Amino acid sequence: MKKIKIALLLLLTQVLWAQQHNQYSMYMMNNYTLNPAVGGTEDYTDLKASFRKQWVSLPGGPTNFYLTGHTAIGKVKYEDPEIQTLPFHGVGGMIYNDKAGAFSKTGFYGSYAYHLPINRSLTASFGTFVGFQSVRLDADDLSFHDAQNGVQDPTAVSSQSKLKPDASLGAWLYHKNYYVGASLFQLFGNKITWSDSTITKNGKLNQHYFLTAGYRIPINDDFTLIPSLLLKNVVAASAQLDINAKLRYQEWAWLGISFRKRDALAAMIGVTLKDHWDVAYSYDLTTSKFNPVSKGSHEFLLGYRWFNQKDVKPTTQFW
Repeated sequence: MKKIKIALLLLLTQVLWAQQHNQYSMYMMNNYTLNPAVGGTEDYTDLKASFRKQWVSLPGGPTNFYLTGHTAIGKVKYEDPEIQTLPFHGVGGMIYNDKAGAFSKTGFYGSYAYHLPINRSLTASFGTFVGFQSVRLDADDLSFHDAQNGVQDPTAVSSQSKLKPDASLGAWLYHKNYYVGASLFQLFGNKITWSDSTITKNGKLNQHYFLTAGYRIPINDDFTLIPSLLLKNVVAASAQLDINAKLRYQEWAWLGISFRKRDALAAMIGVTLKDHWDVAYSYDLTTSKFNPVSKGSHEFLLGYRWFNQKDVKPTTQFW
């Protein structure tokens, strides 16, 4: 019986970590979490934090948190349109924690990006995240139902934690009216071994591939429509497509909707306060097989633009 329990546990591990890395509905508010080449694209130091609670009525449902910050170094903009902007650098960092049931993953990263202007309005950047991931199995959150005796039977698996080096790569092409990006996460494909005294199972932190794009469509002096998409692919799992649309009013308010194939339909809202603060919220209506046991997912985002000047228009704030 013990071997059956642990085998089921290890199977659950494989299924859980096959899911997309750091899944957020409002990723377009912080593309840096999906692509290190975004670091330094803004004309200010961009600080953001987000919390997501998925499948709120399901015990042990996934929770996600991140804190990010990035800024440009050596970025100079010339008023004379005949003068070509020089290359510059972007640096930043990210901390995140993902938890689902008894499993959790915490990451600590620094990033570097090199930005190469192609012309006055179009820039290409290339970046990397380098850091560590800590993957943990918490035995205190594990129990199995004993149908024969009608009781909850705790498993004998011990808590375990694995620390692995990690890196990601990304490329980003951006203009004031559009962007296209591609990135590869969990570059090393680290192996994770879970074991106890009777059984050992090798897992793997599979590589994740992201392709994203967005375009700004002016409607009139007040309203702008921004459609975008995100294609995610993970080894050992099927590809997933997010299709999004945001309607922005002037410089300070927006509404959005997102459809995630085989997963959820999300409604989003956000405001920018005093040219410094970004506040946003999204609610996901579950459309997958979890719908009968889920009351949806909630996501919150808070951002701060440090040293932002009112006469400086941010490069990608509309996304």
